[in-house]
Amino acid sequence: MQKKPLFFAGIFVCLFVAGFGYYQYQKPRTGTSGIAPDFSLAAEQLYTEYNKDEAAADKKYNNKVIEVRGVVKEVQSTAKAISVLLDAGGTGGGVNCSLQNSEKNKATAGDYITIKGRCTGFLMDVSLVDAERTDK
Repeated sequence: MQKKPLFFAGIFVCLFVAGFGYYQYQKPRTGTSGIAPDFSLAAEQLYTEYNKDEAAADKKYNNKVIEVRGVVKEVQSTAKAISVLLDAGGTGGGVNCSLQNSEKNKATAGDYITIKGRCTGFLMDVSLVDAERTDK
């Protein structure tokens, strides 16, 4: 007789955890609009700092809002997002910025633009997420 309430309690806990997980997954990402940048610098400078000493640059920039200026090297877009790669001055790398696909965030190769976003670290390029153009 004790098994029935335990069974229903287990089902309730599982449904609660599944519902909470679904809510967290569907929750919209917070953007950087309205947040003052912690740092404002050129894309080349940001890339150089990460390339020279990744640990120190991560400590300084990771999870901070950064405003980056530079020349657009490459643009890739999907229905929901635009990926803009800012040139790091011929070093082979750059700053990869993920923006929402909107008219304000459109860019073409060769444009000099300013983007504000949250730094997530360094893989082959420095990555900024939740980014938006601030020069328009």
